[in-house]
Amino acid sequence: MDRTLEGKSVRTLGRNGRAARNGNGIQARAKLARAATQPPPHAEPSDSALFVNRELSWLEFNERVLEEAMDPTVPLAERCKFIGIVSGNLDEFFMVRVAGLKQQQAGAVNEPTADGLTPAESLAAVATRAHQQAARQSQCLNGEVLPQLRERGVRLLQGKDLDPEQRAFVAQIF
Repeated sequence: MDRTLEGKSVRTLGRNGRAARNGNGIQARAKLARAATQPPPHAEPSDSALFVNRELSWLEFNERVLEEAMDPTVPLAERCKFIGIVSGNLDEFFMVRVAGLKQQQAGAVNEPTADGLTPAESLAAVATRAHQQAARQSQCLNGEVLPQLRERGVRLLQGKDLDPEQRAFVAQIF
């Protein structure tokens, strides 16, 4: 997949060197990150274009973890681990980072940070990216990983699916 960055075409590749199916290959992200770190011509040190929003940067990191889960060349057990890592990261992200932004917003903090975004603008951008990421994670889990696990005889059961003996065993552990 080709993308344009500041008038330059960038080919998006996955970690195996093939065109990434989701358009978000790690190699292309590295190129974009390097390009993004180049200051714009005649930039002042206080120019917000020189700074990256820490919450959005964190979500980009988590996106790279999700890409590992989505990569069909990664062993299935590893893909499960990556999905779990993404979930744990998002939980912590919302408990800490989003809660902090909401506190700033509730406290009527309207000053933009060095990246030029106010807490409200950061929250809006975070909501968009986090929802997209969660949708991609859900599609990966439910559309790819769980069906492949079922093919191999591994099933996730709910409490209603357990017989009395299994319920007793689970109750002892949890």
